[in-house]
Amino acid sequence: SEISHYAPLCDAFVVAIGGQHGKCRCEIADLLKSEYGLRPLLMLHEKSYVCDTARFGEGLMMMPGSVIHSYTSLGSQCIVNTNASIDHECQIGNGVHLMGGSVITGRVRIGDYATIGSNATILPDLEVGEGAFIGAGAVVTKNVPDGAVLVGVPARPHRK
Repeated sequence: SEISHYAPLCDAFVVAIGGQHGKCRCEIADLLKSEYGLRPLLMLHEKSYVCDTARFGEGLMMMPGSVIHSYTSLGSQCIVNTNASIDHECQIGNGVHLMGGSVITGRVRIGDYATIGSNATILPDLEVGEGAFIGAGAVVTKNVPDGAVLVGVPARPHRK
């Protein structure tokens, strides 16, 4: 495959697959580390902000205007897109993608591989389950189960 040709020419990587592909992003990162000995890059835009008390895993990507506030933790391979904000004391899992303008208020827990849509808001003290998808502009007012797809104001389960 092409990856086996190019990987030996590199020493580091970024997996910039966004949207609902957090699990895939993490699996590719694990492959690049274990099979090719590459190291994940940390990509923080100069116009992003991470509080000194925040902690994060490998491969974090932060776009312009994004903010991570105090005592928040993020797992590996997360994307915090343009103008997204994570407030204090949040726990964000691995492979989470916060799309542009999303707002995660205080003490929120987000499970692995969840996707938060553009301009969506998660209210304080809530939990968003693993693999959940919150649609653009949604306002989450209640806990979200694993794998759920929520849209609207207030956010409700999406019917196919």
